[in-house]
Amino acid sequence: MDLGTRLTVLLEDKNMTQKEFADCLHIDYNTANGYITNRRMPDCEMLCQIAEFFHSSADYLVGRTSIRHHRDLGCSHDEGILISNYRGLSPDMRQVLVAISESLYQNQRKKR
Repeated sequence: MDLGTRLTVLLEDKNMTQKEFADCLHIDYNTANGYITNRRMPDCEMLCQIAEFFHSSADYLVGRTSIRHHRDLGCSHDEGILISNYRGLSPDMRQVLVAISESLYQNQRKKR
């Protein structure tokens, strides 16, 4: 799903119009409409604002994950970020991240 489709679904779930969405984010209606119709792409700052507004993640908005909310994973916000980042990595980089995580965990256990 693309950004516009995801925004449309999120707006429908909130029973919100494009105008209301634009007003809430303090942006011009045409800008909001551009995001929803995929004629415009928000910059990183705006993407984060949109994600925060919908209590979602930027990864969900841009299609890197189908998990709309971190709470859908049954985990905290930070845990959700780690999972989303892990899923966005190549298989080789996933192995590196797992090795780093294991090393940090073992190091912490030794200090106890």
